[in-house]
Amino acid sequence: MIAALQSAHADRKALHDQLVQLWNSDNLTEDALNAIVNQRSQSMQMTAKAIVHEVVQVHAVLTPEQRKTLSDNFKKLHGASPASQGRLWRPRRVMVQALLIEDDRKLAALLIEFLGQHGVQATVAGDATQALQHLARRASTSCSSI
Repeated sequence: MIAALQSAHADRKALHDQLVQLWNSDNLTEDALNAIVNQRSQSMQMTAKAIVHEVVQVHAVLTPEQRKTLSDNFKKLHGASPASQGRLWRPRRVMVQALLIEDDRKLAALLIEFLGQHGVQATVAGDATQALQHLARRASTSCSSI
């Protein structure tokens, strides 16, 4: 999974360069943009498949009680939408946490500030390896209470 995430990160830089080059060219076509979109979609599908595989592996090692605890936590974090219950949507007061993977420190600082203004507490990882290390640390502290 680490290799898949690292590859996706490297692909993102190449995609950005490709889009800038296309934008600056004299001939921007729908076919050229659609080709880039299709390439990105395939890359995302490959990454998603790697993640799904790992989720299945984690599921296999958890006890039924641990899976129920996680399921209950998911329900608390992602309860039924107000619209489905006939209520108007209102912003949550609960601070949402996010892991932001960004190697540009200035951009990361701007994103953290923006997300913070919208109720999201973001932690920054400079690359996929740092992100996975952060998630592993969180999982080890969370699983000990499961």
